[in-house]
Amino acid sequence: MPLYTVAPTTTEENRENGTSPEVQQTAVRTAPRGDTRTLRVAVYSDRPQLRADIHAALGDSLADDLPPLELVDYAWGPTLARAVADGDFDMCILDAETAPLGGMGLSYQIHEEVDSPPPILLLLQRRDDAWMATWSRAEAVYPLPVHPFELSRAVTDILRDIVRQRDEHESIEEENEK
Repeated sequence: MPLYTVAPTTTEENRENGTSPEVQQTAVRTAPRGDTRTLRVAVYSDRPQLRADIHAALGDSLADDLPPLELVDYAWGPTLARAVADGDFDMCILDAETAPLGGMGLSYQIHEEVDSPPPILLLLQRRDDAWMATWSRAEAVYPLPVHPFELSRAVTDILRDIVRQRDEHESIEEENEK
């Protein structure tokens, strides 16, 4: 089964899912959707090749101890910000170089506007920009270009923390129900 397939979209669908008019393709998840514990990760970049590199590096499963992964592409910041505010994602991967709203600005906006934002991994073109990432309040930074093993390790570490916190929360709720 392929990691993802590419399906053409219409201009109307692009407006709905927040991709720019230039982006006329979108990733369609081919893994089963029945698992309610699927980890949903937003991938924000206006560069189709970068999004494809991230999909190739992460696939739909990172480790045996983690639930399946669903990657959802965004090229338009306001649409992603709304989806994050609605609680649609467990994690976000943001490209700092995306225009017109870069990943640093979007990360800052999400942290300011969302009560419990998901962890954000900020992709940096220049290592010297890491100090600015502290302003964005991103939980982690990753220097480009994408190295599949290193990116998957960074994302896996973040997702393991998410799953651990989710499991702890569920066990507390189960205890409270007894």
